[in-house]
Amino acid sequence: MAHGALNDVFSKYACERLTPYEISLWKYLFATVLIFLFVLYSRQLLKTLHLKLHFFVVYFFIATFLWVIGLKATHLATTVIIGSAIPFLVKVISYCF
Repeated sequence: MAHGALNDVFSKYACERLTPYEISLWKYLFATVLIFLFVLYSRQLLKTLHLKLHFFVVYFFIATFLWVIGLKATHLATTVIIGSAIPFLVKVISYCF
């Protein structure tokens, strides 16, 4: 939970100087570099049976972009409260499906 709050704080601070596109791009670029380093360390990370799931990165990028736009538009306390409630909302919504 603290990780999510710190992520929101850093994103809110970055929103003062960068656009939501840039923030989302840098987050995913940093994650890609980290994954590349892990792959260099262990080749077994490349083996998967569910390759289609890797294409959902586009949806995650859009979700991160929309979250940063909302973060820029609202107060930080509201965003932290919503971010803390997301695990409970996921459980309720997943029960419906």
